[in-house]
Amino acid sequence: FSCKEAENSSIPVIDIAGNTDNFKQFNLSDLACNVEYVVLESIPKAMLIGISFLDISEDYILVSDRDKCLLFNRSGNFISGIGSKGRGPGENNFFTQVKIFGDRIFLPDGRTSEINIFNTKGEFLKTFKSPGAFANANYHNWIVLTDTTYLVQIPDDADNAKYSIALINDQGEILKGFTIKAYFNDHEAAYSLRRIATFYKQKDKIFFKELLNDTIWQVDENSIEPKYVTNLGKNEFSFDYKTLSGMSFLEKILESVRASIIFESNSYISFIVNLGRKYNLDIDKVVTGPGGLEQMGRHQIIGLYDKQNDEFFLVAPSNVDHQIEPTGIKNDIDGGINFMPRYAVNDTLIVGWFEAFELKMYVASETFKNSTPKYPEKKEELEKLAASLDENDNPVLMLIKLKQ
Repeated sequence: FSCKEAENSSIPVIDIAGNTDNFKQFNLSDLACNVEYVVLESIPKAMLIGISFLDISEDYILVSDRDKCLLFNRSGNFISGIGSKGRGPGENNFFTQVKIFGDRIFLPDGRTSEINIFNTKGEFLKTFKSPGAFANANYHNWIVLTDTTYLVQIPDDADNAKYSIALINDQGEILKGFTIKAYFNDHEAAYSLRRIATFYKQKDKIFFKELLNDTIWQVDENSIEPKYVTNLGKNEFSFDYKTLSGMSFLEKILESVRASIIFESNSYISFIVNLGRKYNLDIDKVVTGPGGLEQMGRHQIIGLYDKQNDEFFLVAPSNVDHQIEPTGIKNDIDGGINFMPRYAVNDTLIVGWFEAFELKMYVASETFKNSTPKYPEKKEELEKLAASLDENDNPVLMLIKLKQ
């Protein structure tokens, strides 16, 4: 049930298909050497509806809730808003995958595919049109290399669809294009899914995976080559589905197993795995659907590939009755909320977040009070933090520093 050699290839195969029932207990202390909580300052001009995207640098935290983009310092103190919502020059219809690099802030527009550039003083510098796309469904399908060069995914319905990935400059010009197989052509039902992709860094190298492609690619300024293949077996999304009608296509989507990348460290590759019809957990969550209606949904499932032991497994739920994130990684460091990774700043810093009221509620629970974490002093610090919060405060960031 491990990493195997692909036929006629030296590319390792991560066997997800053979491990959809392989749940294992996994603790945060197995992954991390430090947990830090950052409370984003709650003042009227800095209140967030939630967190859609964020990025973190050595000095700053940049957060978007789609309607606005806010800049905080690394302690969570509010500095200023960046950009504004609108359709004029330098404005965003809505904010998506915000990035910060040095003293430059990049705000892609989810509707126009323009990228507005500001400095950390909030001063507008320029706009350029990207050949990529930044619609709502995207994960992190672009990455900043330098102040003036970037890698972007180009969806296969775009005008420049002869390329799958492009190295571009701050004029929007394609400096280098890379092609991997285009699968969907005009199949409208795949529109949002084919735009879901992730770039991430590991040891100064850049990797890329599309949700509906089984390969993890290593990309640099001159070349692209496969690094891993994910085996999803007979439940893998099949590109033959593009010939199906819209409803039949969506039914196949629901049945298929899909895996999206979150991060890669020295020891692990982390995935969010959608098990489709093979979802076999007897726990559900309440989610808000169209029109604000609450309905039952599925918890996200974390899959971990242990690179040293050539093993893939799913993280087993813990404290199901009381945990806000029962399928997250068990927090045995301070006994707090389980960690659900949402964004990799780099290969050593991973971020999750939750609402202030969720932390207060969990710290007040008997589960937390009776927990015996590795570091009791950190448990006390978390209690003090929760007591200092109002339930309507901004979200709390959970920063995880990975073991080297």
